[in-house]
This record gives sequence, structure tokens and C-alpha cells, in this order.
Amino acid sequence: MEQKKCDYQKIFIYFMLFVFVIAIVIGTIDNSKYEPIIFGDSSFLLPKRITEGMNRSDGEDYVFIQNDDYLVLGIGPDCADVDDDILEQFNNSSEDIDNANSIRTGMELMKLLRDTDGVIVDTGRTDKPSYHSFFVQFRSDGWEEVILAYRADDKNLIEIIIAPENDISDKEIIKMLGCMRFD
Repeated sequence: MEQKKCDYQKIFIYFMLFVFVIAIVIGTIDNSKYEPIIFGDSSFLLPKRITEGMNRSDGEDYVFIQNDDYLVLGIGPDCADVDDDILEQFNNSSEDIDNANSIRTGMELMKLLRDTDGVIVDTGRTDKPSYHSFFVQFRSDGWEEVILAYRADDKNLIEIIIAPENDISDKEIIKMLGCMRFD
């Protein structure tokens, strides 16, 4: 009887080890679809299909990434100014960047939209004790803009993505929003 009990324990341990290994492999596969973008004390994820072949420009607590189809601007919590040529592509001003840390809701993210001739496709908000995150997805003729924000300690990390229409999925938005951080 004692031997059977020991055999069942071994089988249970091997089974749990197998489940653990499978979970690690699945987690690695999911993360391999995204590339971390790190600048200053901030970081966020972008799908690798977006980052392939893109040109990256780093500034003082901001990052600008572009190619033929995508424009991405990451604005860190301590960003004082962004190059005017970059802001022009997003139809924003230095005042918009100065006010970035005062944004507290998804609807306030509308101030950063490139163009307001279109429709809001989706918005979302996550409230946790130590941080808040929110986003707005906006679609116009042939393109869409997704603005994600991570707020902690009265500061914001903002990610603006301009992409072809219907290119960024809800699953990607949730993954990107959940992986925004700054120190």
C-alpha cells in the first residue's frame, strides 16, 4: 500500500512538472510576437510585425518609430518637448505634450488625435490601486489611431500608434496596454 502511494505521488509530480513546462512554452510563444520598446525609464510593447523595418529616433524621454505604413510615438512621463517635425506628423503641438501628464481619462486622450473626422471604435479603462491605464481607438478613412496611456504617481506614459485601417486587433491593444510601465 505504501508503494502505491509513493507511485501516485511521483506521477502527480511528473504531471505538474509537465504542466509547468507547457505553460512556460506557451508564455514564450506569446511574448515572441511582441518587441519591447525601451526609452528613458519607460517601456511598452509593439507587435513585431509593426516594428520590422521601422526607423527609430530617440529623444529626451520620447521615442518615434516610423515606416511606410505606421507612425508610433511614445511619450514618457518626464518628456518636456518633442521635435516639431515629429509633432507635425501627429498634428500635435508642444502644448499638447506639456499637458500630457494632466490627462486622466480616455476621453481626454482625444486631445492628442491627429484628426477628428472619423469615429471612436473603442475605449477602455483599467483601475488598479497603484495605477490606471486607458485607451481610445479612433478610425477614419483608410487609417486608425490608437492612443494608450498608463498613469501612476500623477504622471503618464502615452503611446500613439497610427496604422492602416483594421490593422490593430483588440487582443493586441489589451496586450500593449497591459505592458506599459515606467520607473
